[in-house]
Amino acid sequence: MKPFYFFHIPKTSGRFFVANVIFLLENELLANGIQYGSILKGFGHRSFRPVDTENILSLTFLREPVARTVSHYLHIYNNVLTDNITADKIKFLDFLHNNLDRGIINYQTKYIAYNGDSEIIDIDESNLITEITEQDLSLVQNRLSKVNYVFDVKNQSHELTKKFVKLLYDHFGITPTIPLDQINLQVPPIINPQSKQLLDSLTSSEVQSVQDMISIDMNLYSTTQFTVF
Repeated sequence: MKPFYFFHIPKTSGRFFVANVIFLLENELLANGIQYGSILKGFGHRSFRPVDTENILSLTFLREPVARTVSHYLHIYNNVLTDNITADKIKFLDFLHNNLDRGIINYQTKYIAYNGDSEIIDIDESNLITEITEQDLSLVQNRLSKVNYVFDVKNQSHELTKKFVKLLYDHFGITPTIPLDQINLQVPPIINPQSKQLLDSLTSSEVQSVQDMISIDMNLYSTTQFTVF
């Protein structure tokens, strides 16, 4: 039985997937007398290294990079908006311009390229590479090509998670205690309204400026063949 890995890149709506898929599968596997520890790898920000050598079923989400960068800046760096969104926006843009070597820049590419020994990658960025080489880019492309399901965060929905619950029921060969058509998991997407506020405040030229700073992630996102499910 292939283990299932969820590769949760921070700030890509992974908690929604965990709440609506992983929690349910844990309960159903236990109800079927199956210990899930070695076959359901759903928690934590896991390294993509297992796809290099292991025979697994896997899934990840990528997020539009400007939106993910805004969310990263607010949540992971513990920034809070004030009542002056113009000043907040300037602070955000200045921070990016002055910290082009920080993990927040091209974070999704750096995360997938992580090649250390840790199974779980700390969100503090200490394990990530600072410069992205052609070898790193090749590794990222190779890894993504081996991930079975690569979804765009914008397509995250209860419809998608229910379909994936059914897929995992079949994959693990379990008979659910709750029929699929009776599942009513309505854990909503976890949205930080401040992220939307800061993102919406950016002008088109400012968005372009951010895109230029995270051009590697922009290219990764625009060239990825997302799963149609």
